[in-house]
Amino acid sequence: MPHARWRREFEEAPVRIVTGSRTLLEALEWGGPFLYFNGIIGSRVPHRHRPEKIRALLELGRRAKVARSLRRDLADFSRGRRVREVVARAGRGVGAWRRFPPFHRVAPAFSPPYDDAGALVVAVARTLARRPDGAVGIVREVRSGTLGAPPYGPRRDGSTPGAPASRGHEGVE
Repeated sequence: MPHARWRREFEEAPVRIVTGSRTLLEALEWGGPFLYFNGIIGSRVPHRHRPEKIRALLELGRRAKVARSLRRDLADFSRGRRVREVVARAGRGVGAWRRFPPFHRVAPAFSPPYDDAGALVVAVARTLARRPDGAVGIVREVRSGTLGAPPYGPRRDGSTPGAPASRGHEGVE
């Protein structure tokens, strides 16, 4: 589907399923119900990929007195267990899902130049096209936040480069 439609669908979804570090942080920043899955490794005794992320989220939930049933759903989904049941409960807003915690009060997940992953990838690709032998220097510029000046030029939504990405911003993936 076109990007703008996908973004609308994502924004309006009753529950979002996110994967990886960036989308987990974005889900925390955006707020609203979400499920986190970062993959499962192994066939004989499968286990979560990078389980420290979900453990930290569950510990945050425990300290914030998030309902045990909601924490169990998040933990089980992250392991690929009870997927159908958990998605159904989350999508219907049943039980503790009705009171999903307001994680959106966290600070913006990424500071410039990492706040707009799409623009960063485009900037790196364009720079590599112009300087194919300069990968080490490009990596240094990306790590220091100095790739280009301003980092990526004007944004389509009129916001200032380096400012936190806004909801619905086309570059947030």
